[in-house]
Formats: sequence, structure tokens, C-alpha cells
Amino acid sequence: MVLKGDVSGLRKDPARLGNKLDSSAQALSDGYVQTYGRLGILEKKVDELSGKFDRHEIDIKVIKGGRKM
Repeated sequence: MVLKGDVSGLRKDPARLGNKLDSSAQALSDGYVQTYGRLGILEKKVDELSGKFDRHEIDIKVIKGGRKM
């Protein structure tokens, strides 16, 4: 019967769709983990640069202050 073949084919489609969704969800999760890891690295670099900027700003104020006297 042609109808039985169509029905059995339809039963397999949700399983295939589920497999595709699972792999897509895994890829999204992996991308999120990688992005979050990179964000942590960038935050550390910004903190380091901010500290250097603060130190340089203080040095400039000291140098400028010494010249006025």
C-alpha cells in the first residue's frame, strides 16, 4: 500500500528534524562558549590598559606639576 509507506516516512521526519535541531543547538552553545571566553580575555586586556592609562595620567600630572614650580 502506498499510504503505509507515506505514513512510515512521515514518522521518520520528526526524528530527522529533532536531530537537526540538536546539532544546531549544540553549535549555538559552542559559539556562545567561545564568545564568552573571548569576552573574558578582552575584559582582562581592557583592565590592563586602563591601569596603564591611570598610571600614565598620574605621571603626566606629576611632570606638569613639577614644571610649574
